[in-house]
Amino acid sequence: MNPIVQRINELRAKKGMSQNELANLIGVSANAVYHWNKRGAMPSLSNIEKICEVMGITIEQFFYGIDDRDEVSDDKKFLYEWQSLSSEEKAAIIKVMEAFCAISKESKAE
Repeated sequence: MNPIVQRINELRAKKGMSQNELANLIGVSANAVYHWNKRGAMPSLSNIEKICEVMGITIEQFFYGIDDRDEVSDDKKFLYEWQSLSSEEKAAIIKVMEAFCAISKESKAE
C-alpha cells in the first residue's frame, strides 16, 4: 500500500471512521476509497484536500505524517497529534492539564 493511502487510513482510524463514512464526508463513492486501499489507485489532490478538511488538518500536516518525525521537536509533535484529536479527546486532555497545574501550584505554595 502506498504511503498516502496508509496516511489516510491512519487518520481515519484515529477518528474512528469507516471507509464508507470517509467517502460520504468527502463526496466520493465507497468504491473510490476501496480502490485506494485494494487496487493501488491514488486519491486526487482535491480529494486529499477534502480529507484534510474533514480531519481538521492542513495539507502540510497530512504529508508531514508520512515523513520521519524524529527530527521534529517534541512541541511540534504534540501540536501535530493535537490536531488529529477529536473535540472530546481534547477536552479530556485539557481537564487533566488543569488538574495537573492546580496540583503543581499547590505544591509550590507549600
